[in-house]
Amino acid sequence: YLGETGLKACGKSCDNCIKTKSVKDVTPLAKSILLTIKNLGDDSLKSRIKIHYKKHYSSKMKLLYGSNFNSLYDYVFSYLRINKFLKERIITRNGFYGTIQIYNLYVKAKLILYDKKSINIII
Repeated sequence: YLGETGLKACGKSCDNCIKTKSVKDVTPLAKSILLTIKNLGDDSLKSRIKIHYKKHYSSKMKLLYGSNFNSLYDYVFSYLRINKFLKERIITRNGFYGTIQIYNLYVKAKLILYDKKSINIII
C-alpha cells in the first residue's frame, strides 16, 4: 500500500482492515531526500544518494522517526518515485553486468521543497 486513494475497505478480512494503520507525516524525510538529490545533481546514483543522505541527514531523521528509520527511508523513496516526484533514468552499462539508476527531480518536487505540499503516508 503506497497511499492509493479510492480503495474500499472490506471491513473485516483483508490486512488493511485487520491491522489498523496510522497516518504519519513524512514531509521532513521526503524533503531531505529531495534536497540530497538536488545537491548531487547529475551524480545522483542510487548508492551515492544513500551515502550522502546518511552522512548529512541520518542522525536528525532517526530522532524524528525512531528505530524504523531505515525501512521508512526506503518506503518514502519508493513513494516519491511512484508518485512522480523523482525521475528515474536507467542506464545499461556496456560490457558490464547490470544497470545504473540515476535520479532527478520532477518540477512537482518543488512543492515539497518550498513547503507547499506535505507527504502523509499510512504506516
